[in-house]
Amino acid sequence: MKGLPFIVPGDQFNELYNWDACFCALGMLDNHLPVVKGIVKNFVFEIKHYGKILNANRSYYLGRAQPPLLTWLALKTFHRTKHEPDAMDILRAAILAARKEYHVWWTSKPRLDEETGLSRVKLGRDHPQSVGQQSLRMYSSLMPTNLDVFFDHDRAVRESGHDTSNRVEGVCADLATVDLNCLLFQIENDIASTISTYFDDNLAIPEGFVIRGEKVGTVETSQIWRERLERRRAAMDKYFWNEKKGIYLDYNTVKREQSTAESVTSLWPLWCGAANKSQAERLVELALPKFECIGGLSSTSESTRGTVTDANPQKQWDYPYGWAPHQVLAWDGLKSYDFKNEADRLTYRWLHMMTKTFRNWNGTVVEKYDVTQLERSHSVDAEYGNQGRNFKYAPQEGFGWTNGSYIHGVSSMGDEARKALADGVSWEDFSKRDVAGTT
Repeated sequence: MKGLPFIVPGDQFNELYNWDACFCALGMLDNHLPVVKGIVKNFVFEIKHYGKILNANRSYYLGRAQPPLLTWLALKTFHRTKHEPDAMDILRAAILAARKEYHVWWTSKPRLDEETGLSRVKLGRDHPQSVGQQSLRMYSSLMPTNLDVFFDHDRAVRESGHDTSNRVEGVCADLATVDLNCLLFQIENDIASTISTYFDDNLAIPEGFVIRGEKVGTVETSQIWRERLERRRAAMDKYFWNEKKGIYLDYNTVKREQSTAESVTSLWPLWCGAANKSQAERLVELALPKFECIGGLSSTSESTRGTVTDANPQKQWDYPYGWAPHQVLAWDGLKSYDFKNEADRLTYRWLHMMTKTFRNWNGTVVEKYDVTQLERSHSVDAEYGNQGRNFKYAPQEGFGWTNGSYIHGVSSMGDEARKALADGVSWEDFSKRDVAGTT
């Protein structure tokens, strides 16, 4: 067996992390295609053998996944490699694998909420426990909460990719989240369009990719995936969309009510195409201002974070911190609904903050930023601190998905915007010029 290349997030992380790798790859499509293809192939292997793409590729993570983005990455890879002899085979394997993960992991119990038809990041209790869980259980009589319930939510938070945030803390296993269902909507759309466009609307399921009760050679067409997509769109409108507030909100499947937590992932329906024109306009008018800051988008609204106290400590996926994947999907989503000015502004804000931090702090490129200020944006006072700062002399690698977001953002900019960015011009000053924005 020959190993395949992959990328690690950076700093202390030395494994192939699921959604980190997808955004790292976004910045590698032009110059490191063999590595990107290796990532896709590694993901296919994991699904084939474990039923899902693991949180990261070591045994500790066998019990949980991370936000699913395989079809998104596979199609981007295919469009760059379609001239290569193995391109179609890699795409076929990725679509088959994504289909299997969709059925086995994301839309089966306990993740599927049958009443709404939406999915949750909810793990069963039949998965291996960590040493930490076993140790805490020894002292369960001293703990103020039911440990089984505590770990239900804690492991769900880790699988959600948003560990940790007031939005999901202590409730994550009960939530059908906007972001997960947007990702599943995207998968449904990608599989439908790929089967139709590239496989003559006839995809045979080979051994290794069949699901329970299915025969080898079963043929799948695009129609069933389009039907799934439309059912999910209707469910998202019914349970997530809040017309009065102009925002998509997570849905608590136990309390049977919308969450009040406001997350920047409310913009993801623009990225996956689930929003209609009216919803998109209200999102930009009412939701976007809750998250936009001088350095880009914060993960949650300030009101969702609340006042930081000993009882409510700062968490890394809450205001005022911004992360690369949230920026990228917001930019692309806004553009797809013709909100080019907003996308250009947010792109420039994030890249200006990154560039300023890089210049002023010895080449620092970090995992996340305080997007509410520009002087010490890399300084993060949260439970895990920040990654990408632990270096001697000049850092060499930055941090994976942050690097990817920079390359993706710069590639969309026009010459004037790039020059202003290089000159250290703020968005406020650049926007006053005659020529502003991206291409």
